[in-house]
Amino acid sequence: MSEHVVRTGDRRRANCNWKLVVDAFSEGCHLKSLHKDSVEPFFLEHGTVFAKLGRHSRSVGARKAILEARALPQSQWNLRAWTTPFYTLFPNNMLVFHPDWVSRITVYSDGTDHCEVQHDMLIPGDADPEAGYWDTSFRLINEQVFAAEDIAACESIQRMARSGADSEWPIGGLETPVLWFHQHIREALQEAG
Repeated sequence: MSEHVVRTGDRRRANCNWKLVVDAFSEGCHLKSLHKDSVEPFFLEHGTVFAKLGRHSRSVGARKAILEARALPQSQWNLRAWTTPFYTLFPNNMLVFHPDWVSRITVYSDGTDHCEVQHDMLIPGDADPEAGYWDTSFRLINEQVFAAEDIAACESIQRMARSGADSEWPIGGLETPVLWFHQHIREALQEAG
């Protein structure tokens, strides 16, 4: 990370609670339905593992290309090319490691039904800053995957939550980091009094 620089960024207001945005980056089970036409074709269906790191968490989604590892010695493995690690840095930051750049997402609460989301593209410091690839890649992730899919789903969930139709939301086994995040929020609020 110390060798990366900010290439570009985007700040937007989302009509949802900030915790819903963090939730979206804390589980991988929505990939098959929400991202089926964008990034899902690159990933294995059941290839997410996660770990708790204090109040932080890490989830790693396996790309289909990881199957190449079977034929290679471990010294030739390229986990950055074959996986997408997600780090949730408590309480409101996420890092998404794409094969050659990093999304840094920070969510700021702006009331119960709104938040501000800052999405920065971090590229290696020695990368060609004039290469149009960076802009195309950021636009795909930021406008399609993030805004049109993730944020749109969070806003839909917020509307449903406001309707009062559901009073409880069950958490499945593939969503364990979501549970951890909300447990840590409760702990932090109790500590703050």
